[in-house]
Formats: sequence, C-alpha cells, structure tokens
Amino acid sequence: MKKGASALALVLALSLVLTNLPAFSATPPKAGAECSKIGITRMVSGKQFKCVKSGRKLVWNSGKTIKPAKQAALPTATPAPTPSPASTPTPEPIKTPTPESNPKKETVLYSPPSEPSENIELCKIRQEGVHGTKSGFPTPTALYQGKGEVTWALIPIDFEDLPGEANFMTRAKNEIQFASEWADNSSEGQLKINWKVQNNWIRLPGSSKEYAVPKSDNKGFGSSNQQAIWTRVITETDKTFDFKGIQAVQFLLPAGQQIIEYGIKGNIGFDVVKNFVTNEGTQIALFSIPSTFNEEPKSGRNFWSWWMYHYMVGLGVGKFGGSNVATEMQTYLIQGTTEGARELGGWIRFLVGWMPEERVYCKSPSNISNLELTLIPLTDNTTKGIKLAVFPLSKSKALILESRRVSKFSCTTPTERNGVLAYVYDSNLGHMDDYFTAISPSERPTESYSCFASPSRDLLLHKGDKISFGGIAVQVLAQGDFDQVRITRTP
Repeated sequence: MKKGASALALVLALSLVLTNLPAFSATPPKAGAECSKIGITRMVSGKQFKCVKSGRKLVWNSGKTIKPAKQAALPTATPAPTPSPASTPTPEPIKTPTPESNPKKETVLYSPPSEPSENIELCKIRQEGVHGTKSGFPTPTALYQGKGEVTWALIPIDFEDLPGEANFMTRAKNEIQFASEWADNSSEGQLKINWKVQNNWIRLPGSSKEYAVPKSDNKGFGSSNQQAIWTRVITETDKTFDFKGIQAVQFLLPAGQQIIEYGIKGNIGFDVVKNFVTNEGTQIALFSIPSTFNEEPKSGRNFWSWWMYHYMVGLGVGKFGGSNVATEMQTYLIQGTTEGARELGGWIRFLVGWMPEERVYCKSPSNISNLELTLIPLTDNTTKGIKLAVFPLSKSKALILESRRVSKFSCTTPTERNGVLAYVYDSNLGHMDDYFTAISPSERPTESYSCFASPSRDLLLHKGDKISFGGIAVQVLAQGDFDQVRITRTP
C-alpha cells in the first residue's frame, strides 16, 4: 500500500530537507560574498572584513590586516565561539565578478522621463503570421500557471546497476535555490517556486540501459522512446512520492550517468503527459530528466537554467534562434540558450505580464523631441521607475532599450557586461526565429564566457556610445547604478 506506515517517516525526513529556499550557512567572510548588514565587521586569521555597499548589494570588502596593539595584561576572558563549518560541503556558487574587479561607477540618480509616455497599447506589437509559440502580443496562452505560488518536486532516480551517490543534495542545493531566485527576480515577485525534495533515491526497475536516450534520438519529446521512458519513470515514482499540489517535477540521475545523452523534457501540451494522472489526482504540467551535458565536469552548465528555459516555452514564449546556428544575441537571452547572460529579456517579461506596465515607456518616434530617460536594470526590483523603453517603428517592428547588469545568474566574460541593450523586435518572426536583432557598435572583440556559452561580442552600449536606427538616435550619457540615455530623431 502506497504512503501507508511510511508516510509519517517520509514527511519527517522531508522536513529536514529544503522545502523552500535553502538557508545559507554561517561561513567565514570572503571578499565579494554577500553580507547581511552594512558596517558590521568580522575578524578572520588576523584580517578584518567589513560589510560595504556595492551597487545594490551588501558585500564583504577585501579586508585589511590588523596588527595587535601592545597593551597591559588584561583579565582572561572566554572568547566568543567561532561557527564551525557545516559537515556537508557547500556547493560553489555560480561565478560572478568580485567588487574589486568592477570598474568604478559614477553616481547616476534616477530621474523621470523628460517627455511623457504615450498609451501603452501602442507598444504592444501584435504577432504577425501563425506561430505555435509566440514572440508578440496578445499575451500568449500559457499551458500552466505562471504567477502566484507553485510547488516543484526534485526526485532522484537510480538503478540497480547505476546507484545514486549518498550526498546528491550537494549537486542539487544551488540548482533549486537559483531556479527559485531567478523566477522571483525575473517576475518581480509574481512567481514563487517552492520545492518538495525526495530525500532518498527511488530505484527504478530493470537495467539502466533500458532507459537509454542516445544523441541520435533528437526528435525531442515527440520521440516514442522518450515518451515511453517518461511514462515508466512517472508511474514508478508515483508509487512512492506524494504528488499532491505539485506543478512540475525535475528528476535527478546519478552523477556521471551516461545513459541519457539527449535530455528528456516535456509538458502538459503533449497528450502522454496530459493523460497521466497521479494517485493523488495531479496532472504534471512540466518535467525534465537531464542529459549527459549537465553532467560534464567543469562545463559550466547548470540544471536550473535548463529548467527555466523550458519553463518559459510552456508560458507560450517562442524559443529564440535556430536550433543549429548560434547568434551572438542568443547568449543574452535565456530563451535563446541556457548559458550566457541567462537573462529573461525585457520584451518577454512585458509579453508574459512579468513587467508591470508602469515600468514600460512607450513613445512614437515622430513625437520625440529631445528625450532623456533613466533606465533601471532588469534585475533591480527595488527602485521604482522605467525598465523598458519601446519605440514602435511600424505595425510589426519596434526599437527596444533595456538596462543590463552582471548578476549572480550570469556567466561572465573578461569585460564585465553592464550597459544598455538596444535591439529591434520583428513580430513577423516567432518560435525558433531570430525575432530580435541587436543594434550595437561593431568594433569589439569576441570574448569567451566563464560557462559553456558560445563566444560573443559585447553588444551593450556604454557611456559615450551612440547608435541610430529607424529615424532614432540613442546615446548613453552616464552609467552607474542606472543608465541615463538621450533619444532624438534623426534626419
């Protein structure tokens, strides 16, 4: 009988595992790491670290050596206890630049637009043509809930001939945390992902080879082999796991697995998923079983960005770019690739309702005189003001401006990529098309990322840069916590 006498034990065990966001352990300060309160100090090995403000974050500075002063003997005192390291190793966070490596920023205060915005409906460029998943308005119909609180499951699955490691959470902890934080940040708090974790491996019947998906099986979830594996995995795990209230399930395979070379991912848009109902009456909206590329050592690939990439497709958003030809713009969009900036572009946020309309500036080029705008970075949800500027050029095209900053979610390049991304949206294009085209200076070198992303040029506009397109000239006047730009008409 499923979930009988073992139900209470399972619930108690799960309470020891992360169900919401994992908490940070009290580790010694490290230059560039986040801290909790400005001005506090910590001494470690003769060095004093201080919590300072860097941009919008509080981080530990690089520290300074403190030489003990000579003084008279004092009464012996019991020293304060030093927190001991956690018994379980903490996974390394995703690489981000330390404040010491950042160029010095100037002070840029937020100012309202110098010319009023126009009716927002003018800038809701409508999708032209027929596309299964869209790039333009009206807001696409989602396959599942994209706002509010949802619960995702993490379930490790193994085999008799391929057993899972004892400490799988060292691989998974950062992944589930980053997925939740990315969703919260990208949606401006409108989507909250909580987690229910199965803390023991669920053993699947048969040999691991029976579940193999080679790279040659590249038809996606339309493959009968992949659909058969999904059905077998969900049926077996349903005998043990309580799926009540679960929206999505992310399966985890043993470290170093080589059986699934081509990842399995699907959603409720496929009949084989839609028609499966768990013992609790739940229909799973989205699931994934990772491929070997997630397991490559030091590849820089992550589960969380792969999950969120496919999650956005189910919200009706068209993937950006062709499947075989990578473009530089792809590395700036999580809907283009799971690597690179890992940013959900401002237009897509606007399209799915994750960008509040009061944050969108809309203006016809013919009505621009001498417009100055302050753009708030996409990742800044604290400051009120404009994040996205849309200038409709025709029925199907618009010039779009948004402010980018390297964040904890980003892969990095030797040149830190902070600035204004200017691009043209074309609603004649949709799923698997290059429906965005960056407008940027051309004289820039190609750089490699810290992760698996394809090398690309810095497409962002920095202080002093100026571009022109469609009768509009855009110049960056200043850069700091925000970007100040001037927009004028061209002859």
